[in-house]
Amino acid sequence: MTPRPARNEKPSAPPRAGGQAALTPRAGARPVAASPSKSAAAHPSPWDVFLASRAEAMLRARSRKRRRTAMLIIVLALVLAFGPVYEYASAQYPPERISALIGDAALRLKAIPRNVLRFFSSAGGDRFESVAEELPPLASAHDANPTFGVASLKSSAAILANADTGSVLLKKNADIRVYPASLTKIMTALLVIERRAELPERIAIDPALLQPLYEADSTMAGFLPGEEVETTDLIYGALLLSGGECSAALARALAGSEEDFAAMMNARARELGMLDTHFTNATGLHDPEHYSTVRDLAKLLLCALQNEVFAEAFTTEEYTTAPTNLRAEGMTLTSNLFARIRTASFAGGRILGGKTGWTGEAGQCLASLAEKNGNRYIFVSTGNGVEADGSAYNFEDALNAYENGILPAE
Repeated sequence: MTPRPARNEKPSAPPRAGGQAALTPRAGARPVAASPSKSAAAHPSPWDVFLASRAEAMLRARSRKRRRTAMLIIVLALVLAFGPVYEYASAQYPPERISALIGDAALRLKAIPRNVLRFFSSAGGDRFESVAEELPPLASAHDANPTFGVASLKSSAAILANADTGSVLLKKNADIRVYPASLTKIMTALLVIERRAELPERIAIDPALLQPLYEADSTMAGFLPGEEVETTDLIYGALLLSGGECSAALARALAGSEEDFAAMMNARARELGMLDTHFTNATGLHDPEHYSTVRDLAKLLLCALQNEVFAEAFTTEEYTTAPTNLRAEGMTLTSNLFARIRTASFAGGRILGGKTGWTGEAGQCLASLAEKNGNRYIFVSTGNGVEADGSAYNFEDALNAYENGILPAE
């Protein structure tokens, strides 16, 4: 088949009458009629190919123009319809609540492009700094150990990343949906810390909050009904002991209800680029509509660790609360991570802190921070089981990934 003319070359025009022909007829040959032949139809000239391609391109351009016009009409119609509805809603609800509800609805419509989600997520203003929507690709991690693979991990989903650069060293099922269990409390604590000025110094533990948590077998920090606890102490109770009563009390104090707090969580998640995450509560108790991915959870942890107050609480091994109306000497809180892990040290480094989680549906979960070779790394895993000796895979996978998934110092 005759190749098309190069893009930068203008196809030559057919020869004029009386001009030099492309091929000189053999002497004595009979003249051939100028009618088209089967051979000519089977092998079109470069000029014919060029004209056909131009016609096809023009048809495609017209089709795109029609689609753009149709989309513009649809968008204008939606805007005109949306105006009165938004005006009515503005009179009924605060702007932040409306923004959260709009974004939450958009997140559930899978056909809506990501740029539309970004538009809705920015509707609440530029109060927070956003981290990159996508973590850098695996190839960007120069400190990853190429001999260590995901087959070495028992977690069903996991991700190892540099906490300072965000580069991913290792990932396993990083984008499948998982149940985050109490890793949810990372978002709960971050939201409360970021909006600490809106909360009172002390929050009373409402007895009505406790019964549903007891019935759901939620992990508790141990605060009592009616106990007036400093807000900072509730943050530590949520992160160190995974206290369900701490998270629920903080959520209600900040948003008025756990449902409205979950809407705030979803709005913040979108600001961080967590586009496959949806929260329904502040504790992480199981709900089919309460899900995330380890990639999204890594984005959350990377952002949270940039907050000094969060980072200090996340890496605390033991903490004593202030005296309360029911405890003259306060209460000592010990990190679940450091209380359960067999050792926080590994070759070349040490785990600095972390947040544990568990539900029957989620399995053992862990989000942790470690230091090695003078650099900081995070490891997030979900869907872990328990060894025969009672030790959880989440701790062993973390130690294994930190020790063997990162190249040793030169």
